[in-house]
Amino acid sequence: MKLVRLTSQEEIIGKVIERSDEIEISDAFNMVATEPGKIGFIPFMAYAKGDSHVINKRHVIMVCDPVDELVDQVRSMTSGLVVPDKKVIT
Repeated sequence: MKLVRLTSQEEIIGKVIERSDEIEISDAFNMVATEPGKIGFIPFMAYAKGDSHVINKRHVIMVCDPVDELVDQVRSMTSGLVVPDKKVIT
């Protein structure tokens, strides 16, 4: 799972395969600020066929690893599984 920032200022999270001049992203969501301190998720290319999309690297500013909480949130949306909170058992 990676975070991708595009030249259009979109931030996308999804599974990424990097190639020499393009990236392929699947199970992807646009991240949108809904209010201060909150993020909403919109399916990336929601009206396109297929769940994998190729983006030319000239449109990519950066690719990085997201924080674990963000990965857990996306996994719960794509798999239907809810990831439990990490708590210390006493």
